[in-house]
Amino acid sequence: DPRPHLTTAGGVKLAVEKWDRDDRGALAQIGRLAQNGQPVRIACFGDSTVFGPPADTNHRWPEYLGVVLRTMTGSPSVATYNCGVSNQKIIDWWAFDNFQAQVAGPYPLSQYVMVDFGLNDIKTDVSPAWDPVLFKARYIYLLNMIRMSGRIPIIMTPLMISGAPIRPNPLIQGELMNTVREIATEAR
Repeated sequence: DPRPHLTTAGGVKLAVEKWDRDDRGALAQIGRLAQNGQPVRIACFGDSTVFGPPADTNHRWPEYLGVVLRTMTGSPSVATYNCGVSNQKIIDWWAFDNFQAQVAGPYPLSQYVMVDFGLNDIKTDVSPAWDPVLFKARYIYLLNMIRMSGRIPIIMTPLMISGAPIRPNPLIQGELMNTVREIATEAR
């Protein structure tokens, strides 16, 4: 892909085959930092499942996550940021192209990025056919960009149930969930 932002000014490709750091201990690390009173800053980046209902800004899961973590650890130093934007995708490069504007720019000190995309990437009446191989490749690009920004990605599985007929539950529960699980396993 000739997209110029996939390489740095020095010509280094952003996509890496294997990341040598083990991110699987991120949740335990968050708990340890918070319990020791150290700052924990988590950006939650995704589609409308992160952004939440437009009319209810006080009841979205990123905000609840912050409350739960502060309560569990007894630490006021935990901050969560809602970086969700409705109707967005990975497969069309939106998440990759907008990471700086949605996460890195507004929250430069965020240490972790919870990534929750996928429902808008599956086949709908207005989008092209679902392509799990392309979804997986672009998701891994995003994870690598997050890592190269100095943050630790945490992969979230998309919401499993959809009431929208254009998003059939068997497709969400089958291919999409399995593809995200494969990404989590392979992108360690």
